[in-house]
Amino acid sequence: DRPSPFPLIHFPCVDLTRTDLRMPRNLKRKRVASTIGSSSSNMQNGSATTVATKNGLEVDFRKGELFDAAHPVDVVAFSVDERLHGPMRTQLAKLVGAAFFDETVAKATTAHKRTVMQGEMLPLDLSACTTFPVKYALMVVHPLACHLKMAYKGILQFAISKNLETVAIPGLGCGGAGVCPTVSSSKLHDVLNDWAGGFKGIPKRLNVVDLNMSTVDAFKDTFGMGCASSSSSSSSNSSKRGRGRAAAAAVGGAADASPDHIVRAVTAAPAEIEAIDCSVCMDSLRDGDEEVVQLTACGHQIHYQCFVDYLSNANRRCCWICGNYFWLPQGNMPHGTMTHSVLAGHSIEGHADGQGVICIEYSFRSGTQGPQHPRPGVPYSGTRRSAYLPNNEAGRKVLRLLEKAFECKLTFTVGDSVTSGARDTVVWNNVHHKTSMHGGPQAYGYPDPTYLERLTEELAALGITEALLG
Repeated sequence: DRPSPFPLIHFPCVDLTRTDLRMPRNLKRKRVASTIGSSSSNMQNGSATTVATKNGLEVDFRKGELFDAAHPVDVVAFSVDERLHGPMRTQLAKLVGAAFFDETVAKATTAHKRTVMQGEMLPLDLSACTTFPVKYALMVVHPLACHLKMAYKGILQFAISKNLETVAIPGLGCGGAGVCPTVSSSKLHDVLNDWAGGFKGIPKRLNVVDLNMSTVDAFKDTFGMGCASSSSSSSSNSSKRGRGRAAAAAVGGAADASPDHIVRAVTAAPAEIEAIDCSVCMDSLRDGDEEVVQLTACGHQIHYQCFVDYLSNANRRCCWICGNYFWLPQGNMPHGTMTHSVLAGHSIEGHADGQGVICIEYSFRSGTQGPQHPRPGVPYSGTRRSAYLPNNEAGRKVLRLLEKAFECKLTFTVGDSVTSGARDTVVWNNVHHKTSMHGGPQAYGYPDPTYLERLTEELAALGITEALLG
């Protein structure tokens, strides 16, 4: 959970963040019957956990830890961010040993010969580790909805190429990428449905394992196991309704506003409905009687109810097509405090114009994890952290951006510490701070000539820009 000493890497790929957040409504029940057949003898009331595909693969669904010694597998796959970081990577590094894991990642990135792009997969060979039963781990880089079919197919193709019988995956994209679990599960279902030639025992079993029970239920529902939720079914019955909404500014409003309130504030009735499909449900915008709305910030159109559903499942308040933010972003940081003071008589190398040093103090008490955290209902431990900025014009501007990020609950989260190994504690959430005034980047300190510029870009990628400062 230490801030990264390395520069933030930005990839040139377009952020198509929400191009397909839900399964097309007219396929929700039709696809399940195509090639997936149940082999479980306990299918009533959604209690079954296993189905068998007609092309030779067993699929099991359960809530739990991905790295569970009680359920050994040959290969695991999980999501990481663009810098190959994330809670699953942290947990795996602890299980196999940090030194061995770092060496394995270094070998894998060298063998890849180029930057691992969004949606791509980096395989790690763990077979030399004697303390961990998994042979391979596949790190999938920040997959969005548009990447998931490629990712799921790649995982299965890798298992076949290595002659691996058992595979374990979470609901890819359902965490930090904010993909609706129904969409993620439908992408997996499509891959299995379309698989040519059968699996022939390699792989033999696919375990879908996730800590979020609603994600597990969404996958079971998609595979015809009787766990349909009322929220998914209600959206299919929405009708065209006038709402009298007024156009609003592109960005603004309370971070905890309800999805319906946000839609009312940031959309207007379009002057002309585009002759395209809704990018969420994939139904035509012109056909049927559902209300269509248009974002005032960028002009993209969507069904009203699809927009509400999108906001109910997505963490980022940005356009699902162009990535422009239309509302304050919001994270899952627990309650805490952020204060700052100026340390007179101190200086930061590389910032000769600084009049002292800004010292930021973060404080969090211990508490209980909520539904937005990895282990709801489990206690977490608090923490205190300090960070430093030069007290000059650039440093003060970054301070205001950091205050806005804290207000939007983006700075910290609850998870497992990569440095101390502590589980269920408050940790940094990829908003990188300088925790030392000295020592350079390798010590999370200064001098670091481009740090303020990188941090500004990093915050902008989260939706925290100067436009929010007023």
